[in-house]
Amino acid sequence: MACRTHKALSVWTLAAAFVLLGGLEPCAAADAPLDPKHHLPAASFAYVGDPADPATWKLPYRHADGSPDGRRLPLAIEAVLGTYRGGHAKIPAASRRKVLETLAAAARELHRMPPEEAHPRPLYRKLAAALTAR
Repeated sequence: MACRTHKALSVWTLAAAFVLLGGLEPCAAADAPLDPKHHLPAASFAYVGDPADPATWKLPYRHADGSPDGRRLPLAIEAVLGTYRGGHAKIPAASRRKVLETLAAAARELHRMPPEEAHPRPLYRKLAAALTAR
């Protein structure tokens, strides 16, 4: 029994030290709302209408850890530019420029925008053209 208590105490002591040294995030981050469909925080979306209401979050383009999602990013760009299944994303016209800039920044992180990419996909060329035209 003494060995079990000693091991449990050691694990408990290590866990307490880990928390005291700042190894864990605060509990407030765990209370932040997540999108019920994608299970992502608001920071993973290109458009966030109301930070407290996940129903107003549109265009997921980042992973939960904050890194750009190479699979979702082109879909989000296509939805804003109107080339995704023929429809536009339902975001206010006043926010479209900011959303395009946000998506372009993520594309730059992945080195997919011209001139970082020597031969960018037509989608990224269209995004660059949309940003320079406005």
